Amino acid sequence: MPLPDGATFAGFGIVRLLGAGGMGEVYLAQHPRLPRLQALRILSAEPSADDEFRARFQREADAAAALSHPHLLGVHDRGECEGRLWISMGYVDGTDAAKLLREHYPHGMPRVDALEIVEAIAKALDYAHEHGLLHRNVKPANILLSNPRTAHQRILLADLGIARRITDISGLTAANLGYTAPEQLLDQPFDTRADQYSLAATAYHLLSGTAPFEHPSPAVVISRQLDSAPPRLARAELADLNAALSRALARDPANRFATCQDFAAALRADEQTRAEPRPAAGMPPPAPIRTVNAAPPPGPPPMPVPMPYGPPWPVPGPPPGWGPPPRRRRRRGWAIGGAALVLVTVVAVVAALIMTRTHSTGRPVAAISTAPAGVWASADDTGPVTVINDDPTCRRWTPIGLALVDSPIERWAVTHPGQPNPLTHPGDTWNPDERTAMQAAANAYRVAAVKTAALARTTPHRVVRELYEQFIAYARAFADILGDRYVPTNAAGATAESAYNALISLCNTVDTGAARARSTLVSAPAAPKQTARPQDPANPKRFVTTSDLPICGELISEFKAFKANPTVLDWAKGGHNPGNPEERALNDAVAPLMLNLADDTERIAQRSDNPLVQDFVLFAAQYQRAFAKSLPTYMSRDGELGGAAGYTREMLADACMSAGT
Repeated sequence: MPLPDGATFAGFGIVRLLGAGGMGEVYLAQHPRLPRLQALRILSAEPSADDEFRARFQREADAAAALSHPHLLGVHDRGECEGRLWISMGYVDGTDAAKLLREHYPHGMPRVDALEIVEAIAKALDYAHEHGLLHRNVKPANILLSNPRTAHQRILLADLGIARRITDISGLTAANLGYTAPEQLLDQPFDTRADQYSLAATAYHLLSGTAPFEHPSPAVVISRQLDSAPPRLARAELADLNAALSRALARDPANRFATCQDFAAALRADEQTRAEPRPAAGMPPPAPIRTVNAAPPPGPPPMPVPMPYGPPWPVPGPPPGWGPPPRRRRRRGWAIGGAALVLVTVVAVVAALIMTRTHSTGRPVAAISTAPAGVWASADDTGPVTVINDDPTCRRWTPIGLALVDSPIERWAVTHPGQPNPLTHPGDTWNPDERTAMQAAANAYRVAAVKTAALARTTPHRVVRELYEQFIAYARAFADILGDRYVPTNAAGATAESAYNALISLCNTVDTGAARARSTLVSAPAAPKQTARPQDPANPKRFVTTSDLPICGELISEFKAFKANPTVLDWAKGGHNPGNPEERALNDAVAPLMLNLADDTERIAQRSDNPLVQDFVLFAAQYQRAFAKSLPTYMSRDGELGGAAGYTREMLADACMSAGT
């Protein structure tokens, strides 16, 4: 909750709240000892508790404090109080560019005023870049103006030295996303040109009155940034500026200017010559780019880390010779059971390893080329459903979940101990903290859905594409209800989670070699009579409708009967070690039940006229057969075969529960 006026924090006297956002609040505060006012930014408890973030915060604040530039707002001090990090800066008695636009220039500033601001901020950014700092949050609201629209106007860039978790964009609103470079949205390495992109987006806003790619939906904003050409200025007298803006807003950083001042100079040159717009492709190649320590150098795509092995039920101990890492956490009931949201939180545990660990098999990492719009690598996959030995998109899939498992809603028990998770009660009863957390979670789901769209296009396997499509569809549906319309009985979020877990297990079978080793144990079924064509990954449809409910009922009945079978329950308590006589006997007893489940559900699916239901049931059946037949020589990595089967069945059941909602 914001501090009240008159409160004391770290010795500062709070005068009033200046603003608040996902990172915390900014206050006008009285310095503890000196007779001057300061801008005091107090970071929220969540990032303050992150050791890696704290170290970067201290490092960047110290670096920013050493800088002195006429267009940079100075950093005066930093510290920690009551578990929250804080940083004090100079206070500007004036306004910011965003407020100036709203109050005086709703259709854009005069050219000379806008370019004066861009030029000043470009100088400040290049100065910071030369000293090893990226800003990462350039936008009109962070451009402060004292004595605006007078001869004594000062232009200052604020928030330099405010560290941010680079891969966490879950808290960004649609408005803020419009200034974020595509490489940041995609969690790719970035450098000074990301700040240049943000400056160009800011320049567009100053000149037009609206941000580029503006839309109330974060998903649409991101889609436009990744798939659309930069917009052109509508004001005819500004047409000569479009070429420079388009170049600085290029999706590929290599096509942008070398420095921010080069971009500002290009705008000035266009202003002076009033030349016709030139296509960005005709620009001379940019000069070498200075990099800074805050941005890692480009490297190979991140490698997936072997994840916890095992089906979606407890496995207390591995057989000899295996030491799997801790298991992924179980779902806590979700909406169907009225409990809280849980994702595959083990991803967060191994997040730091994803970027550095070498693949244990030594196989080369295949580069993923983005298919042109309207082209899907799996379009010609109309064959039988089989165990998938390899899929190049797996190497990009796991990191996408990082924003989800690190969202405020997943960390609710840590940041709000003793308080019930918001997902346990209707959205129209949420308090402001709960609404903020749920909005951040919704944005995280939308961002993950947008990133997954590229994988849906590039996977060569039909069923993997269909899993991606359904994750996107249900993730977006869940995000859209995370407000007053949310009710704990809605199963869209559970379906998205099940699809996520099925994909994680599938990719783990690929990464560990379990799929390749065990695929020979099952034979391919006949090719389906019909297959679903690729959907638009930006707007896929949910695959279960009310017309599928009769088949749903039969499938869910089979799923429940299998999980409730006493033999299955006894088997689930063991470690499945074939070297242990008791556990081997349980393996021998449960294997026929698994094979029967695969056969029975497959027969039910054959009566469905929904090709996606058929594919998912066949997929679960094939992985269930491979898992069952691996039990005589079971190794812990084989558990992910059962995981892929079990989570796909859960996705089917959850989607059936979600039909019509």
